[in-house]
Amino acid sequence: MTLVALLLAAAVLTTAAALRSGAASLVSTPRADALRDAAEGDRRAARIASLLDDRSSLQPALGVVHSILMVTAALPASWVLSGEFAGWSLFSGFVLLALMIVLVGEVIPRTLGRRRPRRIAYSLSRLLSGSVRIGKKASDVVAELDEVEDSDQNGDKDEADRDEIELISLVLEFSDTIVREVMRSEERRVGKECRSRWSPYHEKKRKRKTKQKNKQK
Repeated sequence: MTLVALLLAAAVLTTAAALRSGAASLVSTPRADALRDAAEGDRRAARIASLLDDRSSLQPALGVVHSILMVTAALPASWVLSGEFAGWSLFSGFVLLALMIVLVGEVIPRTLGRRRPRRIAYSLSRLLSGSVRIGKKASDVVAELDEVEDSDQNGDKDEADRDEIELISLVLEFSDTIVREVMRSEERRVGKECRSRWSPYHEKKRKRKTKQKNKQK
C-alpha cells in the first residue's frame, strides 16, 4: 500500500510538473508564431493559437488545475511519512517533502518552460487544452458560489437597511407629533392669556393708556 501511495504521488507530481512547464511555455509563445506554424499544417500549433486567443484566462484556469495536482500529490506522500516516522523525524520529512514538491512541481518546470517557448507548449498541447477547459469550469463554479453568497449578504443588508429606515421614520413621526402637541398647548395658553382681563396683554394695554393720559395732562 505504501508503494502504491508513493507511485500515485510521483505520477501526480509529474503531471503537475508537465502542466507547469507547458503553461510557462504557452504564455511565452507569441500567438503570431503559433498561427504561422498552424498555417504550415501543425495541428498542435493550431491548438495553442486557439488557447492564446484568450490569453487573460490562461493563468487562472491553469493555476487552478496545477494547485489541485500539487495538493493531490502531497496527500499520499504525507500519509506515507506519517506512517513511517514520528516526532522530529516526521517534521523533517514534511519539510523535505514540501521542498521537493515546490522544486519538482513549480520552480524547475517553470524555468524550463520559459526557456523553451513553443516547443514544450506544442508537445503538451492536449494536456494544456484539457486543463484550460477544466480550470475555466472550476472558476465558473467558484464565481457562481461567490455571486450567490454576495446576493445573500446584499439581501440581508437591504433588509437591515429597511428596518433602520422604518425605525428612523417612526422616531421622526413621533417627534413631529410631540412638536405639534406642544405648539397646540402653547397656542391655547396664549389665547387664554389674551382673552383674560388681567392677562399681561391687557396689562400692557392699560399701561400705554395711562401714559397717554399723563402726557395729555
